[in-house]
Amino acid sequence: MIAADLERLAAAQLGDGGWDVDYLQISPAGKLDWRGVATLRAIDILRANGVV
Repeated sequence: MIAADLERLAAAQLGDGGWDVDYLQISPAGKLDWRGVATLRAIDILRANGVV
């Protein structure tokens, strides 16, 4: 179900407005770098599907 996956993605948004990475981080700095990528990807997916 695509709708359920979109709801899950939207619900994963953190209080600061971003999304966390879903893989084992090598370093704290790497986590911060990839959080931006994950956030932009989530926003792009949600916009493309009319959620935001």
